[in-house]
Amino acid sequence: MVASTVGARAQLFAVESTYNPGGTYGSAPSGAAYGWSFSVGETPLSVTHLGYFDAGLDGLVDEHRVGIWDFSGALLVEGTVPAGAIGTDAGAYAFTSVDATTLPANETYFIGGMSPSASDAVIAFAGPQTYAPQVTYLGASYSETGGFTAPDTLYGASHGIFGPNFQFTPIPEPHHHATLAGIGLAIFFGVRRRISSHEEHL
Repeated sequence: MVASTVGARAQLFAVESTYNPGGTYGSAPSGAAYGWSFSVGETPLSVTHLGYFDAGLDGLVDEHRVGIWDFSGALLVEGTVPAGAIGTDAGAYAFTSVDATTLPANETYFIGGMSPSASDAVIAFAGPQTYAPQVTYLGASYSETGGFTAPDTLYGASHGIFGPNFQFTPIPEPHHHATLAGIGLAIFFGVRRRISSHEEHL
């Protein structure tokens, strides 16, 4: 696990899904991790929370183990969303916090969740969801070997099982920090020069 210290920047949902009381929802098969594949763009991401869809926004019946794997199948971060956790109108997902974990830029990943039973409904093969601009959806995936292993097998579905989700903060690039520092120093020395010039004329 690659840890990263992140300041108090706004949390973003990887995927946003609104619960629709009149919608049709399915259930993820138990015994294997189901989810979706995605890529990260030019900006690294710091994952801070893992989540699971809460149909009805009334609390999960089961606990759900959620993880993110890299393209080689290595587990990068995992967490368990507890039974009873409640989603929100804004995201319709219940979340649990995890150690901040960096997903490097320009890489492909898999996110999957385990369902102990069919008690908690998920969004299955529905219409397109709303994704954060830093995340590109690549396709529905599952763990062919079963268990809590990388869901790295893509299958022919228009959209994945949601299911699993994560929250993150983009990690500013080093030159961004350098630019801000340079601006701050320029302002500081500019103020100092103005003060010195004023004092010389007193």
